[in-house]
Amino acid sequence: MNTTERNKIHWDKKNKFFQKNILQGLVPTNGIDARIQFFTEKDFEQVIERVIEFGSGVALYGIEIFDGDEYLDNLVYEEFKNATGPDDETWLRSAFAQLKEVAYKNKAKMQFHYSATYHVPEALLA
Repeated sequence: MNTTERNKIHWDKKNKFFQKNILQGLVPTNGIDARIQFFTEKDFEQVIERVIEFGSGVALYGIEIFDGDEYLDNLVYEEFKNATGPDDETWLRSAFAQLKEVAYKNKAKMQFHYSATYHVPEALLA
């Protein structure tokens, strides 16, 4: 098996874990089969709560907001001086609150969608 195949299998394992444990019951606004999934504000709030509740190193490295298909902004945990890591509750809640402020300042289409880059520790994939 080559590196590309191993990477795909690894990504698939992480994705299945995240779908089952964090995204279960939530419906992405751009379809379940999309590689990058977008969620409404209400559903993304659930994503944040579930990541916090799950713990065990499951984390969000970055969060993005779009208005319809227009990119508005993103935040990454390294930008938060007091964040202890990408699973830090303060970072997750603060970043989401800041991006919601961006949304309300840009009330153009009011079709806001959120996405995130996530991490699942190897130990949880075994």
